[in-house]
Amino acid sequence: MRHEHNLILACARIPLSPGRIENVRKQLQKETDWPYLLETARQHGVLPLLAWHLTSTFSENLQEDILKNLRLFLRGNAQRSLFMMAELSTLLSLFKANGVLGLPYKGPCLAVTLYGNAVLRQSGDLDILVGPDNIPTACRILREQGYSHPHPSSVNALQKKVWDFHDQYLHGLPFDREDGMSVDLHRGIVPKQFGFPLPWTRLQEAATMVAVPGISRPVPIFAPEHIFLILCAHGEKHQWAQLLLICDIAQAVSTYPQMDWSSLLEQARRIGNLRRLLLGLSLAHTVLEAPLAAPVARAIERDSVLPALSKPIIDRLFSGGPDHGKARRSFSLRVRERLWDKIRLGQWFLLLSVWRVMRYRAKLFGRLPQQAPRKVID
Repeated sequence: MRHEHNLILACARIPLSPGRIENVRKQLQKETDWPYLLETARQHGVLPLLAWHLTSTFSENLQEDILKNLRLFLRGNAQRSLFMMAELSTLLSLFKANGVLGLPYKGPCLAVTLYGNAVLRQSGDLDILVGPDNIPTACRILREQGYSHPHPSSVNALQKKVWDFHDQYLHGLPFDREDGMSVDLHRGIVPKQFGFPLPWTRLQEAATMVAVPGISRPVPIFAPEHIFLILCAHGEKHQWAQLLLICDIAQAVSTYPQMDWSSLLEQARRIGNLRRLLLGLSLAHTVLEAPLAAPVARAIERDSVLPALSKPIIDRLFSGGPDHGKARRSFSLRVRERLWDKIRLGQWFLLLSVWRVMRYRAKLFGRLPQQAPRKVID
């Protein structure tokens, strides 16, 4: 492993332990490829953490031009975070005025919850979860605020079916605005075929109102146990290919030291998400030295599949992106511990392959195929 990778890993926590501080000082004494270091940290979503630690704790070890550029980045990231927080406050207020409860998902609220500062977590857009019945109202509000969704009325029939399929099955509606702000409106955490059977009503009822700096009124935040389940589902969806996904789990462990782990493990087992949860906690422990509670450590030791899942993730963390095609499907299927979940996900992979063919045909020919698979387009 390159020493730049060790430097990124050492800085991927907040706060830094004395051992990590000493490790960073040792790494900075070596010849560093700064363009590679900063680009790799950016790709892994931890450049704000790296820049924060280097400028606040190790400024005397940095060249003047490096220090200046890192401070400029942090200043720009802070301005971006404030802009996003203000926009989130506006949207949540408008949602509430129209009878819609919006739950911020990832983004600056997660940064404040886990890292204590929105500047310390890289966020590209705002993700908001709303109840399925409130999707039309939320879409209308976003359009009134200048956002647009790529579903123009002039598209042909097949393209409209493809977008409808995206809206229904992928659970994310992307909205963009000319000033660069983007919002993803979610009706679920992951597509239902990926097996996250916590209903909206349970997430809503367990959410707590928390005061968040930069937002004028308290905002609803997921319950701690749901944060772990959501983060592990999101990480598995992206095959844990980005260090930020693992860092979020490690920070959640530190943020909630009084977590009832036995209760959380049982809840995850009931909904078929135990291996998914254990995989995320195992990666946080192995990669970032997050402590494991005794019940978690015992559960990880009992699951004989976990080592075969975690080792490839760790091996390719800095040597390549996520797997694609057959390898990706195999990974997702092995994470499932229940036979029915494996069958349902296999059916989803088949439908998704058909949908991609339809999307390509729509782009190429701009018309409906003679025999479109109805289960995909209905």
